[in-house]
Amino acid sequence: MKNSVTSLVFAVILAMASGCSSVICDARTDTYTNDLDKDLSQRECTKHVDDNINSYFDEQEKAEREASDKLLQDSLNKALPPKVQ
Repeated sequence: MKNSVTSLVFAVILAMASGCSSVICDARTDTYTNDLDKDLSQRECTKHVDDNINSYFDEQEKAEREASDKLLQDSLNKALPPKVQ
């Protein structure tokens, strides 16, 4: 349950941040006089910001998954007797 709530929170934050990237990039490209250059720069900036946001959340999710896997493995090691060969 906690993981699904955490995933939902991350999804909401990501959606809000994606909108923020557009606002940030709008401010960055306001000085362009050529509409084509402005549009291309806007798209490049937005993609770069979104990629960084996605990368951050992917790293967070990976770290949480590794921590969860370690806790599971530790619990299994304590609960199960060692294998006899």
